[in-house]
Order: sequence, then C-alpha cells, then structure tokens
Amino acid sequence: MRKFGEVQFEVGSKLSYLGMQIDIKDEGTVVDMNFYVKKLLEAASVKGQSSPGNHNSFIVDEYVQGLEESEKKYFHLRTAKLLYLAKQARPDILTVVIFLCTRVQNATVQDRDKLDRILGYLKWTKDYVLVLQPYEEGKITAMQRMRCIVTRSHIREWSFM
Repeated sequence: MRKFGEVQFEVGSKLSYLGMQIDIKDEGTVVDMNFYVKKLLEAASVKGQSSPGNHNSFIVDEYVQGLEESEKKYFHLRTAKLLYLAKQARPDILTVVIFLCTRVQNATVQDRDKLDRILGYLKWTKDYVLVLQPYEEGKITAMQRMRCIVTRSHIREWSFM
C-alpha cells in the first residue's frame, strides 16, 4: 500500500468531484451541488428570498455595529463556502458573494443580513443546477462584472474576467 492509499477514480458520464455531481450529456454538462446547498442551509434559519441581493447589497454603512467574534467566524466560514459554491455551480450569487468576501475582516450586522439574504435565495432556489453548453463550436467566453461598492468616503469599481 502506498503512503496515501489507493487512488480511486470514476469513468463514465456521471462523476462525483469535490461536492459536485457532474453529468455529461449530449446536450450539455450538468453541474449539480444541491447536496452542498442543503448542508449549507441546515444551520441557517432564513426565510426564502427571490434574489441574492437588493438595492442595499453593495452599500457599506461604516457606523453600523460590528459582529461579535463568534459571529465573525460564522460569517467568514459561510462566506467562504458560498464563494466555493458560486465559483463551481451557482454564478447567480457570485457578485454578491464577492462583495461579502471584501467584508469578512470588518463584518457588521448589515453584512450578516446580506449573508442571510443570499442563504434565503439559496433556500428558494436550492434545486438549481448549472448547465454548460457551447454556443459556438470551439468558443468559450466567460465574464463576471461587479461594479460600484459605495461607502461614505469613496467608490470602487472592479471587473473580473
């Protein structure tokens, strides 16, 4: 036996990899992380939301109360898990999650409410999957834009490609 044990692998059109269920079909590839979403929502008691963000999602009020240390750890952990989910299978939450990633060091009650909104949206849409399909032979294009983080003192703009 090797130092790290035997290597296991799967062959076929249905694969499991790092929390993703990948199903390769003729019409496209389905990336399903519903089990991951359900585990993420187990500890959260949130009400369903129709969108991951709203008009206040990118506004930072510097005078809002900060989170307690235990709540900061919860916020950081959940934000990291949401980032993994968003990058792998749920790009619909990516913009708001990226913003929350900028807030983990100085998270406030307002930021926790934004996190709860994303979790509420996932509760509402927990059965969504990502379907990857080519739109033209041999061409893949991906772009994610996040614009305008507004605080009382300045405005920042970011683009991700």
